[in-house]
Amino acid sequence: TSVNGYEPESVDSYEAGLKGYFFDRRLSLNTAIFYAKYKDQQITQQTPVGASIASQVLNVGKSHIYGAEFEGQANFTQSLFANFSLGYTKAEFDEYRALDLTRTPPVVRDFADERVFQNTPKWNGSVSLTYKADLGDNGSIAFIPSASYRSSFNMFEIPSRLDQDSYWLLDASIVWTSADDHYRVG
Repeated sequence: TSVNGYEPESVDSYEAGLKGYFFDRRLSLNTAIFYAKYKDQQITQQTPVGASIASQVLNVGKSHIYGAEFEGQANFTQSLFANFSLGYTKAEFDEYRALDLTRTPPVVRDFADERVFQNTPKWNGSVSLTYKADLGDNGSIAFIPSASYRSSFNMFEIPSRLDQDSYWLLDASIVWTSADDHYRVG
């Protein structure tokens, strides 16, 4: 338990990727795949104690995470370009040893099949379009609509009513930049 401290966690992490420019550098693409294997993974456990909650850091065991990321920028004209990204993450506990407080007396057992990674959506992505108009000595103005997506995720390792459903965020902004590029408002 963390009353007596906890051990450092260790991770073996691997990543490979490619970056490139295409169509006379009008399209840039970046891709990556990754894999990580944790040992002595640390988690912060929230335990109800009367009317409050006690937090403690525990080494619960092992896990692995893998996924891929893809992002890019497309320049359609000197005034119009788009940014886009897409990410996928799969995270699972292979071992999650913790005290089972539902048993009498409490015993340490493996909860790996019942626990999930917190704040780790499986999918996320975004897209934005920027139109920039040159105003000569008065600087420039840009209009930037965007959308981003995040799939459902858990707030804690134990699924609960506080978990977040998937959602989209839509945004738009107008940004003025001075001709000397020293000032920006938007």
